[in-house]
Amino acid sequence: MKITANNLNFAISAPAPNPVFQTANHDNTHAAPCKMSNYSSILFKNHFAGESAISFGTIRQNNSLGLAEDTGFFRDLPTLNGAVNLLKTNFPNGAQILDYACSDGEEAISIYALLGRDAKKFDINAYDTSPFMIARAKAHKYCVKGEYWDKFLLKDYFSQNKPERRAARAFSRLMEDLSGDGRENMSTRQRCRNEECYGSEKYFKFKPKYWDKIAYSEGDIQDIDKHFYEKPIGAVFFRNAFYHVFRPQAEKSRQDGEFQGYREMSCDEIKEKTAEIIEKIDSVLEPGGIFVMGDIAHEHLITANDDAENDEIASFSELYPDVYFPKGRFSPDTPVFKTSPIVKALEKKGYKPVHWAKCIIEEGFRKEDSVIIDVPTVWQKPKP
Repeated sequence: MKITANNLNFAISAPAPNPVFQTANHDNTHAAPCKMSNYSSILFKNHFAGESAISFGTIRQNNSLGLAEDTGFFRDLPTLNGAVNLLKTNFPNGAQILDYACSDGEEAISIYALLGRDAKKFDINAYDTSPFMIARAKAHKYCVKGEYWDKFLLKDYFSQNKPERRAARAFSRLMEDLSGDGRENMSTRQRCRNEECYGSEKYFKFKPKYWDKIAYSEGDIQDIDKHFYEKPIGAVFFRNAFYHVFRPQAEKSRQDGEFQGYREMSCDEIKEKTAEIIEKIDSVLEPGGIFVMGDIAHEHLITANDDAENDEIASFSELYPDVYFPKGRFSPDTPVFKTSPIVKALEKKGYKPVHWAKCIIEEGFRKEDSVIIDVPTVWQKPKP
């Protein structure tokens, strides 16, 4: 079953694409054309459930901070390709790229790889609120495992998807194999848990000659307006992390050093915080620049509290009556905003969605049994 943004209450005002996947170039006055591939079938192989594609998966074992754990190379490759193509078109002389919630650097490396020969024109600054993840990024060591979405980077896996093959070639130019003594001398935190690697796996090291191409620092997107750069800012990536802003780290409770949960924000606080962050992003982003979001449901279906006005919220089952077993933290009774506060804040600033991705909100045993919606993942700031 496929549901498009046109027939959902939460949907943005712009029309959604109808094919299974296509680049969303709905408004040619705002969006440069960019050619995209068919949606990869890898997404439907249950990679959101269970273990996530984390480099050196002991992060999960040692994660007591309640931090997001999903990371991997070229996650949602169609969106990354679309964003990079827009950057090349709109900023032919280069620009600054800001990657927030960068985790251990796999997304920043993916962006750099896709820029190809134009990479020298762009500067990438990657930020994460976790000093542990920044330390991992600066170690420049990674593991790709055969059961995750970036398995097409392994030499013994042949992808039928041309963009994946191009990404794999770009990746191979930036990486050197890490095996033998190099792998054995890695710390326990750096090693993948072999007992949980059911498929093939390979270790890589980001080549030292590229280390200065990506600058890693601790940072929060809420401080985006406090940094200064030599080049105009052409893109802000903040993927699959926005919903964490609504559960402030400062409000988390602890017991015996273990993460217990977050204080829930009221609906008014969610709207105010969203508007504040979008205002800061808009204040630094160049006209024609892009804001890039993630493709998971929590990035687009924002859970609400019962203190909101009745006309602002609805239960998940009201919006999706045919979904009986929603993915993630949703249940049929979960209250959600009918229109995402993120969408409202972006549209208020005049941003237009220029790229859509596929988001699974109910996963079936077969691809055709899954419930999929189109969600906007790339928003462009209006030009003068």
